[in-house]
Amino acid sequence: MTGQSEAPTEQRLRRIEDHLDIYQIISAFGAAADSTTLEIMYQLWDESCELVIGAPVAEPPTASASVLHGVNAGHQGLHNVMTGEYHKALVAHGSAHINSLPHIEIEGDRAVATTYQTLFLFKDPQFALERLTAARWEFRRTHEGWRIARRTTELLDGGNQKATELLAKVMDVR
Repeated sequence: MTGQSEAPTEQRLRRIEDHLDIYQIISAFGAAADSTTLEIMYQLWDESCELVIGAPVAEPPTASASVLHGVNAGHQGLHNVMTGEYHKALVAHGSAHINSLPHIEIEGDRAVATTYQTLFLFKDPQFALERLTAARWEFRRTHEGWRIARRTTELLDGGNQKATELLAKVMDVR
């Protein structure tokens, strides 16, 4: 953030607007996921996006459900995850995808945000933490505005080096 006060007002305003746009995208993700609203998901994510999912904390809510681990590419990949048995089971039990306030770094038409992502699941009589992950969101500016290009989550279980590496890149746009 050094030197920002010397930047022209228009540049500073655009930077603030960029941050707000990215905050809005990340905050809309949870509502779209928990309502299984594909139309919103498609608005948030670039068509050539990648959703990279690490391992779950526990067994899926139903025995027949499974998570699509690894890289889920494009809007079809989003569709497969959102309409898959695991996601359907989460929503049926009462789920809440909640992100921490993101740390955002912007460089030109690229940006990254680092968050902690929690998934709560209703387990009568209360909500319980189902999974806690480190999340790295990569964005690209398109003619329609900022879009998610890639989101990677890795389980924070104390032994997952990939999660530690994601968090360590908090200040890195690359």
